[in-house]
Amino acid sequence: MKAAMTAALCAALTLAAGGAAAQEAQTRLAAKAEACIAGHAAEVARAEPNLAAAVDVLVGDLCAPEIELVQRYEASSRMLGLLRSQQQTSVQRTTAPPPVPAEPPGVQVVQPQGAAPSPAVAAMAAMRERERQSQEAKLAELQQARVSPETGEIEGLPPSQAGMFSVVSLALDQLRPNRSPARYRAAAARAVLSARAGR
Repeated sequence: MKAAMTAALCAALTLAAGGAAAQEAQTRLAAKAEACIAGHAAEVARAEPNLAAAVDVLVGDLCAPEIELVQRYEASSRMLGLLRSQQQTSVQRTTAPPPVPAEPPGVQVVQPQGAAPSPAVAAMAAMRERERQSQEAKLAELQQARVSPETGEIEGLPPSQAGMFSVVSLALDQLRPNRSPARYRAAAARAVLSARAGR
């Protein structure tokens, strides 16, 4: 039990550290996308008199790669967090005490002090221990995975998770709207209006 508690504590600390690093990387990517918008706003404002069209050029063309990278990074970070959370739940399930079977009414089973557990109980305990070790190993693998700031993809997924992630990722890509997030469209509109006001 002490080993399980230590493993759970190490997992929590690792997840917290990884979350802080992911948030920092996400902030840098978002700042890069916003800097791209600000850097091209003046030339787009001069070339395109229509505000909506100017916004489309900024977020859908000139700065589309930077914005798409932010979106991909955010989606992959959420997915990795979900996979880790689910695996942490699996670990906790295997470290919980096994359920005590109900005794028939009027029957009291007394285990003599110092008596060895029955073969069935010993086999069940060994099976639970193997399952605990397996689930903790999977969690350790997930803790080593990371989202690349260069590609926005998850790197280092264990084989047991990689296949499922590929299917889910493909489904999310198909469901993701083609339009850029509202925050970047709003930032582009502000940048164009600011550029026009500063002429």
